[in-house]
Amino acid sequence: MDKATVLIVDDNPSLRQFMSQVLSANYQILEAENGEQGIAWALKYLPDIIISDVSMPGISGLELTDKLKSQPETSSIPILLLSAQTTKRDIVAGFSSGANDYLIKPFDTSELVMRINALLNNYKDKPTNTPELIDSLSQQSKSSDSFNSKLNSHIIENISNVEFGLETLAELLFMSKETLRRKCNASMQMSPTSYIRKVRIEQGKLLLENQLLNVSEVAYAVGFESLAYFSKSFKKYYGISPSGIVKSAKK
Repeated sequence: MDKATVLIVDDNPSLRQFMSQVLSANYQILEAENGEQGIAWALKYLPDIIISDVSMPGISGLELTDKLKSQPETSSIPILLLSAQTTKRDIVAGFSSGANDYLIKPFDTSELVMRINALLNNYKDKPTNTPELIDSLSQQSKSSDSFNSKLNSHIIENISNVEFGLETLAELLFMSKETLRRKCNASMQMSPTSYIRKVRIEQGKLLLENQLLNVSEVAYAVGFESLAYFSKSFKKYYGISPSGIVKSAKK
């Protein structure tokens, strides 16, 4: 059975070499010394998983993640971010960029391997990036209005802002509230307010599944003023409570 390919992106050569040595027994290793090279290697080799440092000169790990998740060829590749930044805002920023997991430095090598295996197992049954799939996704991307990506980008950037809503979003998109409502209804079949809440809840689920914050912290991190309202909205959307997601993630 072929070994999974791991792309390590880190500007620290010592840490990069250390991770390569630790992982080379079980995985094929690719190394990139900065974010720009990491993006190039990811598009060229389509690794099974990417491990990237967050703080790098030039293109950061957050920017790398955002760029790769927006490319049809690499959007399904799981990305594990490594960072010494431990605040809730930093963690939320990592997941908001599209990362699948976030590991705080310094980390234990056994935990690194466990996280990699978990991500690979979670993604092994997902469609692979065959030429046919890539072409299909590319066509979908070309045919879709850039309105959708701009809309999502602004919501994610303001995910923790409780006061972020229809009026601010319309201003950021340089359109009237009425135009924004019309475009959202046409594109998403829902109002802008409902769509903002949907994105908040989906980001909340991602944070809960990765068990880096408790339910209260997640609620406030994704812009809910009330824990009760977050729990109610979450259960209505997913059919399970936030605490239920946490319990399932721990199994």
